[in-house]
Amino acid sequence: MKRCIMLLAAAGIVLAGCGSPQNAHRPTNAASSSAAQRSVLAFGEDAKGHRGVITVARPAPQDLPQDPARAKDLVRGLKFGVKVKNTSQQALQANEFSFTATVGENPAKLVVDDASKAGDKLKADILPGKEGTVDLLVPVPSAPSDVTIKVQFGRAKPLYWNGKA
Repeated sequence: MKRCIMLLAAAGIVLAGCGSPQNAHRPTNAASSSAAQRSVLAFGEDAKGHRGVITVARPAPQDLPQDPARAKDLVRGLKFGVKVKNTSQQALQANEFSFTATVGENPAKLVVDDASKAGDKLKADILPGKEGTVDLLVPVPSAPSDVTIKVQFGRAKPLYWNGKA
């Protein structure tokens, strides 16, 4: 039995991914009742579809820039590289993508920092046969935490990557 993740976008663009149940992961927390009903990928796994592939890389440690408004318990930074490869014949609009993170059961504010090239959106549309990338920088506490990265394209069903970091 296969579990499929489908991302449908306006203008007929479809990105979908399928994996066997042993490759699909569930969040370890019960932050929402919908969490138990969605398929979640592990960091580093591809969400492959007819028109593209999305990957959220395993986290890498990254220094956080100074921010007096950030909660004092968020002392570590984790960088998640996101790659979107367009295998279709139509451009994927950068402004249709959104990226969010959750640490434990709490929404995390993505850090935008030019010095570390971290952002919260793709910089340009992704032309056919090309790739677009963004590095998401997430502040986390000192202890390992459950982190979820959500990738949304337009009004389509979002994709989730989850793991302890």
